[in-house]
Amino acid sequence: MSRPLILVTGATGKTGGAVARQLRGLDWPVRVLVRSADARARVLADLGCEVQVGDLFDPAVMQTAMRGVGRAYLVPPFDPRMIEAADLFLRAAQEARLESTVALGQWLACERHPAFETRQLWQMEQRLRGLSLGVTLVAPGFFADNYLRLINFAAQLGVLPSLTGNSLNAPPSNEDIAAVIVGALIDPDRHAGRAYRPTGPQLLSTAGMAKEVATALDRGVMRFEMPMWLFLKAARMQGVPAAELSGFRHRVRDHKQGAFAFHGLTDHVERVTGRPPEAFGATARRYAALPEARVTFASRTGAFLDFMRTPIAPGYDLARFERDAGVVAPAKARYAMQDPVWKASRERLARDAVLTA
Repeated sequence: MSRPLILVTGATGKTGGAVARQLRGLDWPVRVLVRSADARARVLADLGCEVQVGDLFDPAVMQTAMRGVGRAYLVPPFDPRMIEAADLFLRAAQEARLESTVALGQWLACERHPAFETRQLWQMEQRLRGLSLGVTLVAPGFFADNYLRLINFAAQLGVLPSLTGNSLNAPPSNEDIAAVIVGALIDPDRHAGRAYRPTGPQLLSTAGMAKEVATALDRGVMRFEMPMWLFLKAARMQGVPAAELSGFRHRVRDHKQGAFAFHGLTDHVERVTGRPPEAFGATARRYAALPEARVTFASRTGAFLDFMRTPIAPGYDLARFERDAGVVAPAKARYAMQDPVWKASRERLARDAVLTA
C-alpha cells in the first residue's frame, strides 16, 4: 500500500526540520513549504523532500501546497497575524479533504494572555476542535533549545545565561517534540482527537541545567542570571526576530510563576513513541558537539568580545513593534497561572491527552 504524501510547514525551523528529517528517515514522502530556497531548504531537498517555496499567508500557495497531500503538519508562523495563516491552512486542508492534520500549539495558550501569539494559538485550538478532519494538537512548553541556544557562552566562557531564576521545567528536545508529531502523522487513527504535551523526564532549574551542560562540555559552567534587557540585545545579535521575542519575554514571566512546572511531567512522549523522553543532559551533549561549542583561541576571544559588547548593542523596542503591528492587548490580561480556566483545561490535557474544550 502506497504511503500518502505529508506536507510539513515551518520545515527550516526547530520542529519542522526535525519532523521532515524523521519522516524521510522512515521513508515517507514529504513536501516541505519554506519561505525561501536557502541552504536549509537545499539540505531538505538532498534528503529527498519535495521543496515548495511560498508564504503561509497566500491562499494560492496553500492550495498548491495541499495538492496531492494526504496528511499535514502546521507550524503557525511567529507573526502578529498568525491566526490568519492558521485559518488559511486549515481551510485548505478541509478543501483538500486531508485525512489528518497535526498542529503545533503551545502549553500556555489562553484567551487573555499578554502575548499575542499565545492568544492566537488559543484561538487556533478552538478552531481545531470544530473541524471534521482528523486533528492532533501538540502543545509543548519551554523547549530545551531555549536554554541551550547560548551554549557558545558556556563552552567559551563557562557561563550559562539564565532568565528564569529557580523556577522549574522539564524541557523537551526538538527531536522528542518532532517524534510525537511524526507518531501522530504516521498513525492518525490512533492519535486523532488527541492533544499532547511532550516533556523531558525531570524537572530542573537552570542551576541544575548548568551542571548538565558542564558535564557535557567537561568544564566548569556557572549559571549567570541575565536581565531581560540584556538578553534582548544578545538575541538581536543572534538574529532572533522581534516577533518571536515579543512573546518570549512573557513566557519567561510565566516560567517564573510556575506555569511550566504545572503538571510539568507527562508520559506523552513514551505514550506516542514507545520510548522514554530524552534527558536534558543527553540533549546538552548534542549541543556540545556543535561547531559553535568548539573551543579555540579565536572562538574564546570572539565570545568574550561579543559578551562585552552586548550591553551597548542595539536591542528591540517591543512595545513599539507591537504598536506598529497593530497588536492590541486585552484590557484585563493575565498570565497562565492567574487563569483558572487555563489551569483546568491543562490539567485535563496532561491527564487525558484529549483535545477537549
